[in-house]
Amino acid sequence: MRSDVYEDLRSYAESAGMKVYTLTNLLVETGLKMLKEGISPSEVLIMYKVLDTLTRFAEIKPKGGWRELGQALGTVLKGTFNERDLDMAVMMALEIIAMSKGSKSGSRTSVQFIFLSDTDAEEFEAFADSLIETTAAKLSVERLTNVVKVSYVQ
Repeated sequence: MRSDVYEDLRSYAESAGMKVYTLTNLLVETGLKMLKEGISPSEVLIMYKVLDTLTRFAEIKPKGGWRELGQALGTVLKGTFNERDLDMAVMMALEIIAMSKGSKSGSRTSVQFIFLSDTDAEEFEAFADSLIETTAAKLSVERLTNVVKVSYVQ
C-alpha cells in the first residue's frame, strides 16, 4: 500500500476509534459488495456528489418553472463535475428527481420514467431538456404521453 494511502487510512481509523486493519477490511468488503451489484466505486462517488449538490441546490430555490429549474441545476452540475463524469451525474440527478413523481425502469444506457399524469411527464420533459441543454450532456429525451425516456447518446 502506498504510504499516503496508509496515512489517510490511519487518520480515518483513528478518528473513528478503529484499527487500520478493521477499517481496511470494512472498505474492501463494502467495495466488493458494490462490485458484485454492478456498481463501480466511481459511480458511488458521483452519486454522493449529485446528492450533495441536489441538497445544496434545494436551498437556493430558483425562481421560474421547470425549464428554468433545469437550467439552474444544469449550471450548478456543470460547475461541479468534470466533463468525463457530467453525463452520468446528469442522468443520476434526473433519476433522483423523477422518483418523487413517478417510477422508473431501464438499463445502463436508457431509463424510462413513468408518471401518473401527462402534466407531470410534460414538466419533467421540459426540466430534462433544459438540464441536458445547459450541461451539454450526451443524453437525449423523448416523451410518449406519460412516459419520458432519457438515453445516453453514443
